[in-house]
Formats: sequence, structure tokens, C-alpha cells
Amino acid sequence: MAIPGTNIINASNTSGPQVSLGLFETTTSQPGPVGALRELADGRRFRLGYAFSSSTANKLCAPDATSQVAAEGAATALVTAAGVATDYAAGATTLYLKDTAVFQAANSDGVFAGGLLVHANGGGGPYRIITNDYTASTSIMKILLEDATLQAFDSEDEVAIMGLLWNYLQVADSTNMGLAGIPMVTVAAGSYGWFQTRGICSCLADGTITDGMLLTLSDGTAGAVQPIGGDAAMASESDTWFGDIETEPIVGYAIGATASTKYATIMLQIE
Repeated sequence: MAIPGTNIINASNTSGPQVSLGLFETTTSQPGPVGALRELADGRRFRLGYAFSSSTANKLCAPDATSQVAAEGAATALVTAAGVATDYAAGATTLYLKDTAVFQAANSDGVFAGGLLVHANGGGGPYRIITNDYTASTSIMKILLEDATLQAFDSEDEVAIMGLLWNYLQVADSTNMGLAGIPMVTVAAGSYGWFQTRGICSCLADGTITDGMLLTLSDGTAGAVQPIGGDAAMASESDTWFGDIETEPIVGYAIGATASTKYATIMLQIE
């Protein structure tokens, strides 16, 4: 029987060649657009990712939150290029932001390229970011958008930014929850490789896992999956506590049983 083929979606450079990098290969030369989707006939999906720090095989990885996530900015973040509070009419493609607690040097030039900007007040967007520039001397972030905004931004509105999900990756922990995928081979810092996002795969287990168990990102072992809620049990029938569940991203479910510290076979469902 012939080996099933592979569909590669959104995996071309502007010059046209497809991403030829093997699933167990890595490279320091960018082989195609970060985030390119590779889908196999067996249902597994992979995204081309770039490692910010070593992204270990068979562990969940996520973007570095320090550089890639700029959560809801202050209500005074929208400014002019000179740093003066300003409104932006609908149709803007360039925004300037200043909030030293959110937009800072960690969000250096270009790290938000391909990411998304959300208008927190009006529910606008998300708007795709072409690139960003950060001026350390003024603490001002310049954002270039691919599409013009559909609504006005008031000077006291709030915005949030999430960088491209498969850029600047590292092993995920409780501070890096934008899950990007699981590599089948370790991707060294500064290298590109494939990160699985869907289908049968292997991942480090934190806690005893049983067949069919719903799994989340571990809150105790970086890159591992754990039983939902950390397998916590209620002290009594009236002791209902959902705090652990509320802060754990869903990963998928278990295929078979696995002991803690071993590698579980899971149905990954990140996308």
C-alpha cells in the first residue's frame, strides 16, 4: 500500500518553495514562514516554530510570555509618536503605545510580527501586526497593522497584543500558557522545527494518567500534562473548588494509562 501523502498549507515563502524540513529535523536557517501548517493523512498537524530557548522533545511548548504577550495595557497607552495621549480615527494602520509596565524592551523590534492586536474596549479586531518597533529612550512602541482599523480608538481605550503563537518558543510552564505544540525532536534555541498541534503524540506525564482522562498543562512540571485539576480530590461533598481547573489550558485526553514521569500517549487537541 502506498504511503499516505502530506498536505502543506500556508507553507510557502514569497518566492514559492514549500517547507521541505523533515518532522525530525531542525535548522538555524528559516525554511519557511513561522506558523506554516503541515497536515498528515493520519490526522496529525504540525506548525513550523522558532525556539527562543531549548524546546525539549515530547514536552509542551509555548511562546515566551515576557516578550510575546503584552496583556491589556493601561487606559493611557495610546499616544502620538511624541508620547502625547491621542485618539485614533477608524482607518488607522499605525498605532503608538506607551505603557512601561506592559510595552517594554522585552517586546523588542519585530518580535510581534505576525501577531495580533485586540481593541479591549470596543471588541475590535484582532488585527494582524506586520511588525513593531520599540524606542528605548522614549518607551514608545510603534505598531504597523496589516489592515486598517474598523473602529476609532479613544486615547483612554485599552489594547492587548499576542505575538505569533509559534514564534519565540520555550518549554511551557504556569507563566507561559499560550500553548503552541509539542516537538518530536528537541529544537535548540535559535532554531526552527515542527511542533505538533493535533493528533496522537507523546508527552511527559505529571501524575498518574488513566485511559480517557482529560489532560491539562501541568502546574508543577514544565512541559508536562497532568490530570485536569492536578487530580485534586474534594475534601467533602460540599467542598467544590475550581481554582486549579480555571487556570490550566486544556491539552487533550489520554489514550491508555501512564505512570507519572513517563511519557503518555495522548490525543492532542490544541487546534
